[in-house]
Order: sequence, then structure tokens, then C-alpha cells
Amino acid sequence: MLLAGFAALSSGAAGCGARGTWAQAPGISTARVPTAPATVTSPPPPAPRREAEHDTWAATSFGAYLPPKGAFYDDDGGYDLIFHFHAGQMAERDWRASHVNAVIVSATFGVGSGAYSDALSPPDRFGAMMAEVTHALRARTGEEKLHPRRITLLAWSAGYGSIREILGQPRYADLIDTVVLLDGLHTDYVKERAGTANANASPNALVAASNTTARRINEKPLGPFVAFAREAAAGHRAMVVTHSSIIPPDYASTTETAGVLMDAVKATREYTEEPDDDGRTLILRANVGDFHVMGYRGETKRDHIQQLHLVTRVMRDFILPRWERQDALR
Repeated sequence: MLLAGFAALSSGAAGCGARGTWAQAPGISTARVPTAPATVTSPPPPAPRREAEHDTWAATSFGAYLPPKGAFYDDDGGYDLIFHFHAGQMAERDWRASHVNAVIVSATFGVGSGAYSDALSPPDRFGAMMAEVTHALRARTGEEKLHPRRITLLAWSAGYGSIREILGQPRYADLIDTVVLLDGLHTDYVKERAGTANANASPNALVAASNTTARRINEKPLGPFVAFAREAAAGHRAMVVTHSSIIPPDYASTTETAGVLMDAVKATREYTEEPDDDGRTLILRANVGDFHVMGYRGETKRDHIQQLHLVTRVMRDFILPRWERQDALR
């Protein structure tokens, strides 16, 4: 099921049913200080952001990866790995502008969230994808000790189906540091009778009453995302969710599903009106710990595509600062 007219770019409620449940895993100031005795020292500054230029895309069996130029791994071989589900290569400009010193993997599996769910439903699939990328990087660099360190799962539009499957695999629970959803989290509605008809009512009234339904979001497929949102709000993970104002005809919008997540972590909604340089207008934000939501105006295909190009802002405003804090404590 697709947003009308969005063709392969849009995500639908197809494949919204959950296939698993999430197993929950469990700046220092650099201001100048007055002259002091030699035994008093200033606090160390945070570790510098490791910015990078990226090379060219290299093929995998399921998509492609974009490695940084030069060293991108630690002394022990650990490297940061970002999976972008749906249109990762369309966001190449944005990934390059982010200068994130991480390997970007683009994985595209077809049309609709169901295709992305099906692609990652085999329990060993995600592990095999990570292993394939790591093997290619070892061959490329000659470093046999390379291994993923922090793993980020990012999806635009229909790509959230793959992330739901991964979060439903307990074996990956401790590996996922960050989840980013760019205008891409849907579920279906549970149909409920709004009321019952009077037995003495006219036949037309009975028909009208039987067709009267109320829309209630089916929250069960959102379970893995709700659990991850709570982990992020507690500071154990990071999660960034963006949404447009598009209203699908017969399944829950990204605005509604973001609302479910905000309610789960008791986030306070801050309403605003902030245009940016790319034609988007921010109308809502919410932040709890490392859980963040940004809501935007816009109900068109262009507005949906514009959400894909929030990659740079999300990385530089939320994810890279978090990694800096983590690295300063290592």
C-alpha cells in the first residue's frame, strides 16, 4: 500500500505486522581558569570530531557501501557502520556533507515496507550483511582485525520495515547504537464500531450504523520502536524521528506514529515555525535524553523526498555530538 502518487518512493501499511519483539538491552568545559598552583590542571577537552571525506561507492550483493578515505578505524580495528535502508545512494550528497567518519551502507529492497521486512526477516540476514561489508573492508585495507563498533540503522520511507525486523532479533540488541527514521514509520488502524444501532431503527439507519467505524492506531507493530525509544530517552541508545504532515488515506501517518513514540517516553511537544534553507518548515520538536523528534510542514511528494535530505542535519545535530561524548570517555 503506497501513498497515492508516490510510486516506489513511499511506504505503506503493507507488511506492518510485527515479526518479533524487541529484547531490551540494558562535554567537559574548556573555559580558561585563573592562574593556579602547578598541581591544579584544567579538565581535558572532549575528543575532537573525526571528520572524513568519503571515497566512491563499492558494490555489495544487496546494495553498495561508501567508505571514508584514509583511516576510519581505531587501534583495535573497530569502525562505525551506518546502514541506510531505502534510497541511500540518492542521499549521497547529504552523506558527504555530513563528513561522518563511518562506512555508509545503502540497502534497497524494492517497493513498500513489506519488501524491506521480508528482506531482513531471516534471522541470519543482517549478520550476513555486516559480515560481507566487513570482509570487503578487510580486503580493501589489509586490516584483518576490522570489526563493527557502533552500528546505526537509518531508514527513509519504506525502509523502516527492515529496521523493525532487525530490532526484533535479540542477537543484535547490544550492537545497535542509533536508529534514525526519516518520514518512515507506519502502521495500520484497528477498526472498531463507534456504536450499536437501535433495533427499532429504519433499515437505512442500521446499515449506516454497521458501517460506522472509529480509527485507532494498531500499536503492536510499533513495539520494537517504542522499546528502543525508551532506551534512547534513558540515554542508553539514540533515536531520531522526523515526519512530514502527509496524511495517508487508510493507514497511520508518520505524525501519528511519532506521537505514539513521544507519548511512550512522556516527551513534551514544542510547537514552532522555523523555515530552513532547503524549503522545509519545522513545526514541532521534542527531546528526551537521546530521543529526538522533528516534525515538518508539508503534504506533497516533494515534502516527503525532502525528508530524505535531512541526513546531514540529523548526523551533525544529534548523532555526531553523541559520539563525541562517548569517545571522550573512552
